[in-house]
Amino acid sequence: MTISKPKITQILRVLKARYPVVETQLTHKSPFQLLTATILSAQCTDNQVNKVTKNLFTKYPEPEDLAAAPLKDIKPIIFSTGFYNNKAKNIKACASALLKEFDGVVPSDIEKLIKLPGVGRKTANVVLSTIFNIPAIVVDTHVLRISNRSGLPSTKKFISESVLVITLVKFRTPLLSIYVYNISADAPAGKKRTNNNNICKYFFI
Repeated sequence: MTISKPKITQILRVLKARYPVVETQLTHKSPFQLLTATILSAQCTDNQVNKVTKNLFTKYPEPEDLAAAPLKDIKPIIFSTGFYNNKAKNIKACASALLKEFDGVVPSDIEKLIKLPGVGRKTANVVLSTIFNIPAIVVDTHVLRISNRSGLPSTKKFISESVLVITLVKFRTPLLSIYVYNISADAPAGKKRTNNNNICKYFFI
């Protein structure tokens, strides 16, 4: 599939104008807290994660705190995020690995990030784009849906290789946040609105 650069540029400019300030919905006060919150967000809403991390980060605000915490104390706190057994093991192990491998500092390199327990490329890219302002895109269900509706490539391979390249060169902005947190609200799944723009028929631009 070939998509013209002018169309991609037009879409990105419109989105940047519509959503000039984009921030992650996950509450955090440090890179470590965002990393932990993102791990917990798997199969869970950001709103629920925020409710859980309010208590979690009060008790264990730093890597050394969480690494030293017994699993039996962590599990009840994060229970409502789902898959709490695995998540508890992962966030504790991640905190320990940060201390052992990186002196407690969250690395800004994706290859180092994905070596941490519980951290895949999706989680790593959230941290890279939010904390380090490194353009990165997480191709999840929301991104695939909105990309397809906008006439952009609708496979993970095409999105990663074409949309991200344009973003890197032209805008230096974390497109992930724009897609997931803003457009998803404007263009929910299954709902089509009538408008006259030539970019996407599902929400007004």
